[in-house]
Amino acid sequence: MRAHLGPIATLLITALIATPLSVLAIPPPPQTESIIGPNGETIVPERPDTSSNLSVILPTMRTLFGAAWLTQPAGMSGPLSAGFAFDFNLGAIIARESGSGLVLWPELGYSYGGPSSRSRNLVTAGLGIHYGDAGFSWGWTPAFVAGSEGDATAYGMRNGLVARWYFLSAELSHTFTTLDHSGDHEFRFTVGIDVLWSIVAVLFTNALGSIRN
Repeated sequence: MRAHLGPIATLLITALIATPLSVLAIPPPPQTESIIGPNGETIVPERPDTSSNLSVILPTMRTLFGAAWLTQPAGMSGPLSAGFAFDFNLGAIIARESGSGLVLWPELGYSYGGPSSRSRNLVTAGLGIHYGDAGFSWGWTPAFVAGSEGDATAYGMRNGLVARWYFLSAELSHTFTTLDHSGDHEFRFTVGIDVLWSIVAVLFTNALGSIRN
């Protein structure tokens, strides 16, 4: 019996983490008083449905891998330089509690990309503006980026198209950065997994297996 207490305790802690961290406070509807009808019957007016106004906040921790293509530096011609792309983002999904609608996804992260000779190390801060729900959404994610490319200081904007399905995501983006008085373009495609929700899923599955045994 004691052997099962560890996984069960882990499940309870995981459930607390997986539960939406917050429900935005929506004032309750005003109390409605009953009305006496013309024939003496009691009529209770229907209260407005405010459930669609409630929102949930879900934490996210994404790790993405893919490929990046950089344009040649100013004054040089040639094909795009290809390289490895990696992103690590912490954020939160703000979505309606039920039904589809506007989904906001603020994220702060680290981005690496490009060939080894021109590797880019950037800090990113973005806000995804999506349509969908807490489980699935897609949309536009603009982000400010700042960091370095080689020995040069880089800063600029990234615009991405992102699709998310629970703990999986895919992103196609373009980044324009200013590099010591010259401009640079990066195109990247990445696919990712939400580490936080993957851990929750594994712990939940293991805990269920322990309970059944």
